[in-house]
Amino acid sequence: MRKPVVDEAVRYLAWDSQFFDKRVGVFDMRANKSLELALGLAVQKRYELIYIYSPFAIKETLISQYSLLDVGGHITFTKDISHHEVRKVKLASEISEYQRDDPTPELLRIALLSGHLSRFKIDFLLPIGSFERLYETWLAKTLGNRPNAAIYTYQADGRIAGFITAEWNNSKCTIGLLAVLESYQGQGIGARLIKHVEDACMANKVISIEVKTQLSNASARALYLKNFFAEQDRSFLYHAHIVEQSEQ
Repeated sequence: MRKPVVDEAVRYLAWDSQFFDKRVGVFDMRANKSLELALGLAVQKRYELIYIYSPFAIKETLISQYSLLDVGGHITFTKDISHHEVRKVKLASEISEYQRDDPTPELLRIALLSGHLSRFKIDFLLPIGSFERLYETWLAKTLGNRPNAAIYTYQADGRIAGFITAEWNNSKCTIGLLAVLESYQGQGIGARLIKHVEDACMANKVISIEVKTQLSNASARALYLKNFFAEQDRSFLYHAHIVEQSEQ
């Protein structure tokens, strides 16, 4: 029987490695490769954290060198807008593009709400404060990537009640973060923000929109389905942390 090819099966993630100050990689079991062999090779290459995508649930105990943590799963939604009528963007009076060069504490607070089920919040083995720093960095990178990215805010009662981030890459738009304050939820604000992004896409000849959310985020999944997004892909997601020698 031919052995699975595992060389370079774990892909090095430079940005994540620098951010978490540890060697980080990603492994996709959907490529039909052996997880056990890949993790064995990862030990030799000194990977300290590996993101594992899998089409099915896997056992928490694999090999002694890594501790496997179930951090939920991802679901990808897409929407084809290539046949929609192209029209000029008309901003609703409540919606405006965020103009500052840095995220305010108010904006960051709402952003953290959007990540209440984030794997980076669930993973208690990450350095303390990683989740908060990551989302603040995410907002800053979005603001630094203009005009290829934007943050749109929804104003209500003199405050930011919700916001959405969008990034354009050729003919594709990716929605990154979407959040609405608890006291304003259920008023259709999320749907209006999505609709505005769609209008912006059509005005710029973008033909498709993609968004990823957690499998466990039932409200987000329902929101995208209600706005005619279609499920494209889903997977289980795990974080494999290297076990310190003293713990073995």
